[in-house]
Amino acid sequence: MERLLCIVRKTIENRKMPLSGRVIVGFSGGPDSTALLLCLRQLPDIEPIALHVNHLMRNDARADVDRCKAICHALSVQFELAEVDVPKLAKERRLNIEEAGREARYDSFRTAAIRFGAKIIATGHTQDDRAETVLMNILRGSGLKGLGGIPAIRTDGDLTIVRPLIDAPRSLVHAAVSNSGLALCQDSTNEDISRLRVQVRKNIAPALDQIAPHWKTKLCDLADIAQEEDALLDQLAANLGPNPPEPLVRRALRRQFPELDLASSRTLAKAIADQSDLKTATPAGLIEVKNSEARLSLQPIAPPSPMRLANETRWGNFTIFMRETPPDQVETSDPMSATIDADKIAGSLIVRSAQPRERMAPLGLNGSKLLSDIFIDRKIPRQNRPHWPMIADNMGIVWFPGYTIAERVKIAKSTTNAIALRVVQNEETIE
Repeated sequence: MERLLCIVRKTIENRKMPLSGRVIVGFSGGPDSTALLLCLRQLPDIEPIALHVNHLMRNDARADVDRCKAICHALSVQFELAEVDVPKLAKERRLNIEEAGREARYDSFRTAAIRFGAKIIATGHTQDDRAETVLMNILRGSGLKGLGGIPAIRTDGDLTIVRPLIDAPRSLVHAAVSNSGLALCQDSTNEDISRLRVQVRKNIAPALDQIAPHWKTKLCDLADIAQEEDALLDQLAANLGPNPPEPLVRRALRRQFPELDLASSRTLAKAIADQSDLKTATPAGLIEVKNSEARLSLQPIAPPSPMRLANETRWGNFTIFMRETPPDQVETSDPMSATIDADKIAGSLIVRSAQPRERMAPLGLNGSKLLSDIFIDRKIPRQNRPHWPMIADNMGIVWFPGYTIAERVKIAKSTTNAIALRVVQNEETIE
């Protein structure tokens, strides 16, 4: 254990992890997160709070909760439980199980952080996890950012997510826990060979261990280099000098317009190099190159003003249909349709744009989520977000079309009056 603790201390110091005060620890009860708890409780000025998220997916999930409670009791660490029906969440939000599970965990982390006034979330990712992620990203054809793998530190709004075990080999982590005498949880999904990570861990990693025994360390070194150089290139792209090379111009364009594809960024970069004016439609919207003014500009299109919903409401490039419906006729198959409890609406329904830092409490989630995070999760292009219709009442968001309704307006057994909503995107003409 002392060797692992030494690595963790060095990681915290070298990577400048802001670990102090209350820390929400993602706690599965497995060896990695248990080792993380063992380390954090021995470090000064840290109050770890173990948060276990029960995905309600496995028959032995309740037994895992009991084991987690027992571990925390033995370590004198505060235990908290969040339960999210991940299969239901995946169906409602049209995500795969892994995506829904990740959303459930990080939403639960954020909720716990707000509840306990914590600013730090710690997870038990190890050096092996990071190396496997880099390898998976290589197999997917990732660029420089993907070669960085799992970051040791990242920000999520006003929260900081840290991984103190990121420089520790999994074998050392497991060895440290095996001597603790604690009864750990075993996640059967770690044996699911249909998952790419499990295939890498079971099939590719053992072969690499024979061919290049230090491959994990080398890939993590590569990840550190990739992250540093990626950050440097971002800095250079933010301050372009005269006659910059095309790769830096493309990076600068992607910084300003993240949804640009490679073909569009090359077209724009060529126009800049040739000092010619250009106006072209791209996945990031209508982009105009004005070399005479030495600047790039995104053609501004103001979002429509808020409107009170009628039976049929034209708002920007969308039409919203609203009608009364029997409460037992709930639409679940079409993400652009929803059914809500009419008696739970505060005031009148309106359609409007999302507001900065606005949140909603999605159906099936015990907590709230930033609309900006939902836009990213749903892969809605940045330039489309101000023009995406939000259905709201006096209390806030009622329905995010293409995602889900708010928990507070869901149809229940007691519902007597319901409203059916449908959003249709109109034909768009680009001139």
